[in-house]
Amino acid sequence: MSPRFFRSGTPGDACSTFSSGNFQYATVPFQTDGSGSLRAIVDPQTCGTGVFVTFHVGAFNPSSICSGYQWSFGSSQAFDQTFPVPANTAMTMVLSGVANAPGVNCGPVTYSLDGTGSAASSIPVNNPWAMVVLAALVGVAGWRLRSSRQA
Repeated sequence: MSPRFFRSGTPGDACSTFSSGNFQYATVPFQTDGSGSLRAIVDPQTCGTGVFVTFHVGAFNPSSICSGYQWSFGSSQAFDQTFPVPANTAMTMVLSGVANAPGVNCGPVTYSLDGTGSAASSIPVNNPWAMVVLAALVGVAGWRLRSSRQA
């Protein structure tokens, strides 16, 4: 994505952009529950201040990063915050790199979202080994499915 999010340092500030370049990001789609609030606990672990977390209504659009913007903590650090969200709505958590790509090679970032219809706990951020493991698991599952159908 380009540009990247501006880190104001204040939780809940309006979305604003900063810089230009090729910034990495990962998305976590989820559905809010009927409470109208979301508690997000995020720990960037080895990513440190290299990752910034934002929340968006609907899908994230990397061509228009402020579209659907709902909330951010305002800085790149661990946080535990509760904030208002639309009830029963599809949303996306975005973990974006602060440095130009390939500047973020860390993780996993751990998180917990309370106020959703699904539980989530961690995702790797630009971890090439995670893709290798995922590809191997999908391959084994496909092979087993194909083998069971031929029998």
